[in-house]
Amino acid sequence: MSKISQNLNLIVKNTENIKKDLQKYSYLWVEDPEEGFDKFLVENEPKIEKIEGEEEVKRENILLKDCR
Repeated sequence: MSKISQNLNLIVKNTENIKKDLQKYSYLWVEDPEEGFDKFLVENEPKIEKIEGEEEVKRENILLKDCR
C-alpha cells in the first residue's frame, strides 16, 4: 500500500506542475476568440512614424495585411 500511495502522490504532484505550466495559456479557453482577435488587431494597427528630418512613414504590420 505504501508504494501505491507514493505513486499516487507523485502523479498528483506532476499533474499540479503540468496544470501550473499550462495556466499561462488559459486565455485560449477563457477568453472569447473573436474579442481576443479584435483586441489584437486594434493593438497592432498601422502606425505613422516621423523620424526627424525624414518624411512620415506609415508602418504596417505585414502579418495583418488584408485581415480586415
